[in-house]
Amino acid sequence: MKYQYVTMDDLVVLTLNGEVNQTSWEICFLEVEQLFKADDYARLLIDGTGLTEFHMSSQQCSEVAAGFLRFANKAAFFADNKLIFGMMRMIHSWAFNDQFQVFKTRESAAHFLAEHNGKHQPA
Repeated sequence: MKYQYVTMDDLVVLTLNGEVNQTSWEICFLEVEQLFKADDYARLLIDGTGLTEFHMSSQQCSEVAAGFLRFANKAAFFADNKLIFGMMRMIHSWAFNDQFQVFKTRESAAHFLAEHNGKHQPA
């Protein structure tokens, strides 16, 4: 999986592309976690529309879900691909993190992130 991110104020926009496996997933999110810890970021918008395959078993999904995105105050993932959306919903269900949500559109994800600490901020 390839990834890139851009930062704006307290927001990090992470774009994912290609095929996901557990190793590439963990490398990506370790780097993003370090970015959050090194600076004053609070929100994460994850664009999964470029993902083409999801090569993780349900066991691997449950492993990556443990503590997933606890470093961000709010995080939203979006993808319109049914497989990718479904796999992320599975990770979401095991993450037990109400501040992380999965959506089918960027607009819905941005709306979720817009409410931040009681004030509206664009995502």
